[in-house]
Amino acid sequence: MPVMRRLAIVLAVSAATVLPLGAAAAPAGAAAPALDPGAGTAGPAAIAASGIWRSYGNTNPITPGSGTWRCQSPRPVDADAQVNGRVCVIRSPNGTSAVRAAVIVRNDGSGSYTATAALGLYTSSALIGSWACSSAEVAAHSWSVCFGQARTVRGRAYARGTVNAVDLGRSPWV
Repeated sequence: MPVMRRLAIVLAVSAATVLPLGAAAAPAGAAAPALDPGAGTAGPAAIAASGIWRSYGNTNPITPGSGTWRCQSPRPVDADAQVNGRVCVIRSPNGTSAVRAAVIVRNDGSGSYTATAALGLYTSSALIGSWACSSAEVAAHSWSVCFGQARTVRGRAYARGTVNAVDLGRSPWV
């Protein structure tokens, strides 16, 4: 089954699954569930692990020293184009092999926005992890980021993601 089709199945199952928020939901070192690359349908093994939301207020989360961020251009995720999402892949500082996927949500509106995100981390040949961040409020004029867990990737990697089922596309390689 093509990688893109597997992510679509994982994201669809993830969006329908209520997952807990917060650091306690995804303890450090917890492994993502195994995904069966040959599976033709989504089953329990295709359910994504919990991601973690982090609020950044009015500070852009892409800051010097926080690693190498490679992000897709922002895409509107609401009807009024007041809320934008973008998918990113992040390599840890100093070029280490720790890589993670992230979905950034920027709310330029005057009210809060409820967001649910799903993301996957890929190498050129495989999906190596998928995560879902359950519903969270993104305050007016602020940034929030859904992070997947870090994975060891010695070569290149990219991410795909959604916000409220709006496809954000694919990040550049990192």
